[in-house]
Amino acid sequence: TVTVAAEITQVETRSGALREVIDSSRIVELPLNGRNPLQLQYGVPGVGARAEQGQAQNETVSINGTRTNSNNYALDGGDNHDPYFNSPAIFPSPDALLEFSIQTSAYSADRGRNAGAYVNAVTKSGTNQMHGTLFEFLRNEKLNARNFVAATVPPLKRNQFGGTVGGPLLRDRTFYFVSFQRTTQRSVPGSVTATVLTPDQRRGLFAGRTLRNLLGGNFANGQIPQSQLHPASQKFLEAFVPLPNRPGGLLAFSSQEVIDDDQFMAKADHRLSNAHQLSGRLLYNFNDRREVTGNLPGFFAAIEYTNWSAAVTETWVASPSVLNVFTFSYNDIDRQQLSVVPGNLIWNDFGARFTRTFTAEAPAAMHTQLDAYFNAFSRFPLNHFRKNVQFSNTLSWNRGGHFLRMGGDARRSILDLQEYFRGDPFLRFRNTFTGDAAADFLLGRPTQVEQIAEDSNQPRTTEVALFVQDDWKATSRLTLNLGLRWDPYLPFLDLTDKFSQVRLGQQSTVFPSAPRGNVFPGDAGVPRATIQRRLAGLGPRFGFAVDPTGRGRSSIRGGYGIFYSQIRQQAHNQISNNQPFAI
Repeated sequence: TVTVAAEITQVETRSGALREVIDSSRIVELPLNGRNPLQLQYGVPGVGARAEQGQAQNETVSINGTRTNSNNYALDGGDNHDPYFNSPAIFPSPDALLEFSIQTSAYSADRGRNAGAYVNAVTKSGTNQMHGTLFEFLRNEKLNARNFVAATVPPLKRNQFGGTVGGPLLRDRTFYFVSFQRTTQRSVPGSVTATVLTPDQRRGLFAGRTLRNLLGGNFANGQIPQSQLHPASQKFLEAFVPLPNRPGGLLAFSSQEVIDDDQFMAKADHRLSNAHQLSGRLLYNFNDRREVTGNLPGFFAAIEYTNWSAAVTETWVASPSVLNVFTFSYNDIDRQQLSVVPGNLIWNDFGARFTRTFTAEAPAAMHTQLDAYFNAFSRFPLNHFRKNVQFSNTLSWNRGGHFLRMGGDARRSILDLQEYFRGDPFLRFRNTFTGDAAADFLLGRPTQVEQIAEDSNQPRTTEVALFVQDDWKATSRLTLNLGLRWDPYLPFLDLTDKFSQVRLGQQSTVFPSAPRGNVFPGDAGVPRATIQRRLAGLGPRFGFAVDPTGRGRSSIRGGYGIFYSQIRQQAHNQISNNQPFAI
């Protein structure tokens, strides 16, 4: 007869690592705005600055002073991060999670890849009893109070509904668990404001303002002559910029942002034998977002994110003291972005003479910014297809006072990228010429014009790691956590070799017309990755836990370690922007 007893540990006396575990009941009961379980990490001690979501799928956060993109995220023990931003990928809904744990400092050598916190979530499994849930969460402006200084309640409509079901396929042997959640959201943020030109300003009259005349002196009475108003700027105002509807030249309108999100998860557990158990989980998420990007009506970025995440784990109980866990994970993240401009118009349609820097039939894109006034912004078309494959194995051996863990981890990151970023021009109007950005705009005098040729690259990254960890119960009151991790840096390659670098005095044979000193992969002494691999990435780990009374009611803990972080794929983009691959 084997009796297994579980007790709630109030004080950690076995490890120097700082770790917080949140069980399923607290995951569901804690208030999460938008039902994103990653918000649980914000309540952990040591959490600092948060970086906005931007073009990623989730926000990033600084924990204990590390960079916001230096944390590591796992789901069911398999990798679950977006390598392009080094940000967390999509996690299942709270109803599908069994446990959410965060290790923020001095964790053991079997955890790594990034130098920040290690966040791991475990999904639920089915049991011999069939259980299910149904839910709906509603937010609506009809239920909200008006802000004290606001005239109305900002529009907001969010519905999140779905359910879960789990049970046996073969009693005591095979189990299933399925969850589904749909989210529909409208008008978040609720309202958008901008400073726009008044009817007088559209005619060139800036009463009370002193405007410099490019021909010398100032414009009399702040009036720009009609003959100097640029026709393209006038047509731009007619097409895109409404008149103010608030005092002080302000324009306020509902954002009209739309989000539709579908998430499906399926998990199966099967006992192959008394010694072997197999578990597989599949997560699918589709997010269709019409994102408000600027502060003029009708400008959006149509962004579609499609996620496929899978993990397979084989657990082998080799003996009462030896356990082996093998995990395979696969993540496929596709991001397709299109620009949405009212009327699909570009500056050339208004008579400006720009040249699109690509030949593809891409929709119109716009980024025209008037400092202190408005920002007509739609983002630019792009396609990102990124895949991540991971193999990991951990062998655990409980021998006397030693609990040994040893193993390794191998990952392959694949990115296929195509961007038309600023193929249509980016224009910024400041107060450079007249002293007022709107007056500069009316004269057709931008301070900054930027265009970039079509950019495409195919970087590939390989990451490997090996580790050994010994949690040694030195005495009845002292536990030592001793470990060593090897995290070599293997530089990424680009299948199209769109790399260049400077070697003073060397003439390229790959591109003989390149200036002397500008060399490329294939030139003498130039590695294909442009930099050498760095193999000496040893990271020792040391932790201790002391139980001063021997009764488990208090502990003194600490730790030390060297941790390494991988570079995000987004940083690789800049290299393919070098000549002669882009302009």
